[in-house]
Amino acid sequence: MMSKSSTGRMPVKTASKSLATETPKTGKTPRASATSLASVSGKPGPTSTATAGKDKPLASTKISGMLGTKVVDPMGNERHKTPFAALYAKGGIPCRLQHGSVKHKLVWTVPPEQIDYNPLLVTFFEGLRETQHPYVFVVRQGIQHLLESPSARSKILAILPSLIQPLRSALAFKPIHHSTAPTSVGAMIGVSHLHPPPSPPHDTFTAALDVFVGLSQVVGEGMVPHLATLLPPIANKVLASDANVRETVQNALADCQAACGDGALRVIRARVPTFSPLLLA
Repeated sequence: MMSKSSTGRMPVKTASKSLATETPKTGKTPRASATSLASVSGKPGPTSTATAGKDKPLASTKISGMLGTKVVDPMGNERHKTPFAALYAKGGIPCRLQHGSVKHKLVWTVPPEQIDYNPLLVTFFEGLRETQHPYVFVVRQGIQHLLESPSARSKILAILPSLIQPLRSALAFKPIHHSTAPTSVGAMIGVSHLHPPPSPPHDTFTAALDVFVGLSQVVGEGMVPHLATLLPPIANKVLASDANVRETVQNALADCQAACGDGALRVIRARVPTFSPLLLA
């Protein structure tokens, strides 16, 4: 029986003996918890590395957050200029750009001769107004492949009226270039070939003019009824300040005359009085 003082409290020496008596005989001294040590000493107790890692997980840091710039997806996060770009971004065009170490190549998931040109070719013609990569390359190469397909003439004649308006819009199109800070990844890191700059205006016109010639060579005299609609934007370039553009226009009109015959010559001379016709045998 432990004695108590007159105040009812147990003396300190007796209390320490009592704690020693109640210690289990395991051969080990019980360790004080980190909480008890902190409460006694006023300092935080030791904490294991594993526990610290679980209590405070490392926050993940995004690269875009470190750079302080927004990385734009050129294929889907911007408002598209033409229906072609929107359809291409959704995977609705049966071809894809294959990047090469030297030059790019267009790969078709369905052979062009097996494709229904309505409305695919119309969508390609609408894409002639595109000025951004990869749409420019895909549109121009795609139209060339479709025009060169063995069954192209019969398919194109069936939808020819639907092709005239988008082709005229491309011939008259004037791209607007804004002098803004670079938004592409390639421009930000100084590698311009990752995201080529927009095509210049004369390049867009020249590409549309090439399609005009190619279409004339495919359909022949079937092009004559539509020349009056297509020639005005071409005639505007006959007296262009750039000599190369003037020569390109004259050559295109000559090719159109050769492909479409005398009926085309009469319409061309009416719209472009300065045109020098070919002397066809």
